[in-house]
Amino acid sequence: MSSIITATILYYFGSATIRGFALVLIIGVLLSMFTAVTLSRMMLRWVVHQPWARKASYFGVGEDEFTIAAPQGRGRSRQAGASV
Repeated sequence: MSSIITATILYYFGSATIRGFALVLIIGVLLSMFTAVTLSRMMLRWVVHQPWARKASYFGVGEDEFTIAAPQGRGRSRQAGASV
């Protein structure tokens, strides 16, 4: 946010060249923030669905707090299959 505030001040008080730089800086910061949030969410969702990532210690919780939800649309869960 401080970069956006600084770029806004530069845009308001600057000359044409400085305004161009400030505009590109604002666009770059906003685009970077958007991609960081969306790509991080997408990568975390992918990792969570992998079988090798299903350890409670990877997520900072104890085994008693960790539950594995069955992926939606993939049939029965492990618990349902074990009771049959």
